[in-house]
Amino acid sequence: MLVVFTAFLGYDLKTAVGTSTFIMTFTALIGFIAHSMINPAIILERWNVLILCIIVATTASLISARFANRVDNKTVGLTTGIILTILGACMIYLNYFVDMELPAIVTEILYTFGILVVFLIIAVAIALLLFKIFHIGGEVRRKIYILSHF
Repeated sequence: MLVVFTAFLGYDLKTAVGTSTFIMTFTALIGFIAHSMINPAIILERWNVLILCIIVATTASLISARFANRVDNKTVGLTTGIILTILGACMIYLNYFVDMELPAIVTEILYTFGILVVFLIIAVAIALLLFKIFHIGGEVRRKIYILSHF
């Protein structure tokens, strides 16, 4: 979402990060509720992990918000890029590399990346076409983009 917000919709990085975080909050909440309804043991048996995650996430968000408000956009962009790259590499390693051989993981990553790129190109093309046809302004674009993810 950061690429779409910054490159295609022209948001400054702080607004893009804040908007995407706002969207991710509701996505995570809906995912948590769905998983809890499917398997209530998530809450009943692992409540201590849930409390720890809430504390760590809240603390990290407060620290990162203060950091983002005190530095310029370039520093926020660099920091966000580094953190997302590290998290992505950890997720790939934990989900794929441990159980797969190297050629299989490379093929799967390239295939998934290709699907993502095609999806983004199609979504951005449709959005830009609609914004051009209906002459939609910047603030309305942002609100439409946010609402389209719920």
